[in-house]
Amino acid sequence: MITFNRVKEIRKDKDLTQGDIAQYLNIKLYTYSKYEVNVNIPSLETVYNISKLFYLNIDYVIGLSDKKVKREYPKYNAKLVAHNLRVLRESKNLTRQQLAIKLGVTQSSIHRYENMLCNPSLQVIYKYTKIFNISMEDLCTKKL
Repeated sequence: MITFNRVKEIRKDKDLTQGDIAQYLNIKLYTYSKYEVNVNIPSLETVYNISKLFYLNIDYVIGLSDKKVKREYPKYNAKLVAHNLRVLRESKNLTRQQLAIKLGVTQSSIHRYENMLCNPSLQVIYKYTKIFNISMEDLCTKKL
C-alpha cells in the first residue's frame, strides 16, 4: 500500500516545510499537504520529482521498500514510462483487454497509457508493479 507517511518523515529530517516541497513541485500548499495525510494521491511524476528532490529511490520514499538507496534522477520521462508499460504487457503476451481486467481499468485506458494520451494513476501504476514484479524505480528509469 502506498502512503506518504515516509515522505513526511523525510521532509522533516531535511528541515523542509510542506511549503518548500509544494514550491519545488510548483503546486499549491494545500495540494501537497493532502498528500501527506493520504487524502489525495499524487501522480507518478510528482512522486518521481519528490524522490528526485530527496535523492532517494522511489520505492523507499512511498513506503514500498525499506531499502533506502541514494539516487539521482534525470528529468521525468513520460515517453519512457509509456514505452515500458507496453513492453511489460507484451512480455507476458497479454492483450490490452486481459491487462485491463487485471488492473480494473478499461481496454481504452491501456491504449491511452501506452500512447501517452493520459497518465495512469499511482494506484494503477502500483498494480502494474505487482502484476509484473517490477519496482517503480525500474519502471521510471530503465528502458525495458
